[in-house]
Amino acid sequence: MRNSSFKDDRASVLDRLDRLLAQLTRTRRRTHQCTKRAENQSLTYGGDIILLDDNMYYSSMRHACYRLAQQHDAIFLQLHVVCDLATAHTRNVSRAKATGSKPLSTDVLDRMHARFEAPCHCYAYLPCCPVHPEAMLATGNTQAHRAWYTYTVVWDASQLDARHENTVHGWIRQCLLPAWQQMARQQTHGRAEHMHEALAAEQERVRVSTDKLHQLNIALNRRVGQRVRQTSDNGNRQAMARVLRTLKDRLLQDARQAHVHSPNHAAGTSDGICAVDSLLARFDAEAERLTRACGVASRQDALPP
Repeated sequence: MRNSSFKDDRASVLDRLDRLLAQLTRTRRRTHQCTKRAENQSLTYGGDIILLDDNMYYSSMRHACYRLAQQHDAIFLQLHVVCDLATAHTRNVSRAKATGSKPLSTDVLDRMHARFEAPCHCYAYLPCCPVHPEAMLATGNTQAHRAWYTYTVVWDASQLDARHENTVHGWIRQCLLPAWQQMARQQTHGRAEHMHEALAAEQERVRVSTDKLHQLNIALNRRVGQRVRQTSDNGNRQAMARVLRTLKDRLLQDARQAHVHSPNHAAGTSDGICAVDSLLARFDAEAERLTRACGVASRQDALPP
């Protein structure tokens, strides 16, 4: 029963954290939409900090919080307070006396200390100072190379007390600043890469479209020439040439319009251009109709298939 209650409590904490992150994300997006300054943000910290004060002594607990941060494009930083067992027992007793509450049993503290999964087994202990991510990565510890361990701060609890509260908050912001700057640079770089890829795709689409239109233009010119040559009378030949060129220009314009409004246009594919064979068939059918309307004999069977 106790284990079930523990799991329910953990799920409740994660659910509240998820909803809070979602709310802050929506607010941040609305702010960017109103100010239109997403491309010109200065690389200084200006966001919200959510401080989750909990004894997440299992690595999986911290990783669950990291996954939530990842889903909402937030920065995850874990603050690991190193506390030896003797100090924990001493503070447990003194806190109980100060609050008039019952202290935790020594067995509970001993079990928690034994089960705790530290973020890294190689610490560089600096009293009241963060361990920089670069220093952790340099240790060669396999856990330190995981992406979600990048921003890990280690403090020695024996050097901290209530007087350091403001300093601790300042250090948290100081540690988050380079992480936020890196994320902002990555987002800017990602936008630039996306724009470059979109431009390259558009250039390729234009090239393919131009090539296909050029091929269609050549094929239609050939059709026009063949039709005109079949006309023996010079007067009828000139009139037929004008009519067929007008038809050719109209079909080319239809091909351009069909490509621009095709579903595949935005994807930069060449499938949006009207099929050359289909347009040539349209030309043949309309040219035959115009020829008959003008009273000019044609030899349709002489045209290429």
